[in-house]
Amino acid sequence: MTNKLWPGVYLLLIACVAPVTYAKPTPLIEVGRTQMSWLFWDLYQARLLTEDGEFTWQKWPMTLEITYLRDIEAAHLIEATAEQWQHLQVDDQQQQVWLTQLQQVWPDVSEGDSLTFVVDKQGVGQFFYNQQAIDWQSSAEFSQQFLAIWLSPQSSELARRAELIGEK
Repeated sequence: MTNKLWPGVYLLLIACVAPVTYAKPTPLIEVGRTQMSWLFWDLYQARLLTEDGEFTWQKWPMTLEITYLRDIEAAHLIEATAEQWQHLQVDDQQQQVWLTQLQQVWPDVSEGDSLTFVVDKQGVGQFFYNQQAIDWQSSAEFSQQFLAIWLSPQSSELARRAELIGEK
């Protein structure tokens, strides 16, 4: 008696024993860094990284890494983000959708913690908390508007922007 296997079973067996390969991510190069302080308090350090170490707006991939220098509740991070989006005149309805999403995924941060926003070649962003992926991905529009807080020519912190994009 011959052993007849369905063609699908053969494909499944091949898939199970075939080696898995992953594309190696391109290492990113630091463009610039800055530190944000308010009155007497140091709040965070930020650095921007790109493929070629040069800043070009909306040229992905791009990473913004923020290391906190003090404890900050997630609610305060959300509030600061909302204030900056108001300054940049981001659509109110879209802003509320994004802020609600961020409330669900952003943690409180402690001194020494990092929140990193990694944007892939398609403009899709992912947050990492202390190098651990947060289970949420953004649209390219969110990526653009979130990074605009630091990188837009209309940023409320132009000196910080200049440092991040390597102008200072």
